[in-house]
Amino acid sequence: WQLLQVDHSPSDSCCCQQQQQQQQQQQQQQQQQQQEQEQQQQQQQQQL
Repeated sequence: WQLLQVDHSPSDSCCCQQQQQQQQQQQQQQQQQQQEQEQQQQQQQQQL
């Protein structure tokens, strides 16, 4: 990553795109985790 940032060339726009993609992926992962937690809570309630 540092290498990409140090290189100030037209490829900067590519770096930005990569960053955005990574952020989107992280958000998706967080949403999945939330869903899993909800499912676990439901299972616990059923057990009770």
